[in-house]
Amino acid sequence: LIGNFFSIIGGFQYYLQISKGDLRLQSRYSSILLLAYIPVLYFLIDLYGVLGAAFSWLIFRAITFFIWH
Repeated sequence: LIGNFFSIIGGFQYYLQISKGDLRLQSRYSSILLLAYIPVLYFLIDLYGVLGAAFSWLIFRAITFFIWH
């Protein structure tokens, strides 16, 4: 529930960039986030299973919300 909140509110930045027509920042940030997220996700799933996946998703959504916005 909390992760969904961060994801929904975070979508507004994406929509603003679409309306302006400049998605360079969004594509760069998404690429960097993906490269950071995959190893963390693998590590946490290996240790905690499904709860590790959920926790990593929440943490990365919160980080994205507070840094990107």
